[in-house]
Amino acid sequence: SAPAFIETFVQVGARSQNRFAKDLAARISDDGIDTWADFERAIGRYSKNFNTSSVGDYLGQKEALDDYLGEWLEEKNKLVPEDFVRANAKNCLSSLTKFRRGLPDRQRGLIEQIMKSHSTESWVLDIICFNYTDALLKMYKIVGGEGTKLGSFSPNRYSILGKFVFAHGSLEQHEIISGVDNQNQIASSELAKLDEVKRALVKEEIEASVYQRTRDAEGLSLIRKANLIYVFGMSFGITDQRWWRAIDEQMSSDGNSLLILFSLEY
Repeated sequence: SAPAFIETFVQVGARSQNRFAKDLAARISDDGIDTWADFERAIGRYSKNFNTSSVGDYLGQKEALDDYLGEWLEEKNKLVPEDFVRANAKNCLSSLTKFRRGLPDRQRGLIEQIMKSHSTESWVLDIICFNYTDALLKMYKIVGGEGTKLGSFSPNRYSILGKFVFAHGSLEQHEIISGVDNQNQIASSELAKLDEVKRALVKEEIEASVYQRTRDAEGLSLIRKANLIYVFGMSFGITDQRWWRAIDEQMSSDGNSLLILFSLEY
């Protein structure tokens, strides 16, 4: 979780030889872990403490946070056993198409109504992953990847795996994208105008300028053609505003689309 990551960063940063990590850890400790629990939003607000003459310190601290995020995630990624991933791959991905059987009649009926309006088509399950770890990607590859049939729901109609897109980079690709949704979330209007700050803070800018990728465009295009959008384990964070805006636009423009939000109860 984000609070656990921030708490660990403070502990490690306090002992670090990197002055940027040490300075940021001290600031977070002073502000309180809870204040920095949403660290992407917090790093944007934190910019108000800097100006053009101290922008190097700000960018150095953001880089120190990103570097440790990668290290922390690598350790968490190792906790998922390969045999567990392999044993559960088929059932996990198949559940993404079978879950509707357990819904109340009315909710299941809404889904069936949309499926009937596309009665001659198979259903393609595209995956946009907002996690950095690779357990889900490994499952995707184990079952066969794009084009794999997960099951049939009527004669000659199948649930088929589609594309897999990492929205924020991944450990597998050695790319970690964290930051704000847009430059308006950078509290310092002075720093928000600087290209080097936008390239370090704004997710879309990081992807395009640093990694030379177009995952945002690919992921957003999948949303804009979707009839059913399932959301598992995603927060409604302001730093992912553009994704929720795309979902809202799809729901508003296509009366034959449905958004399904899954919650985890402990």
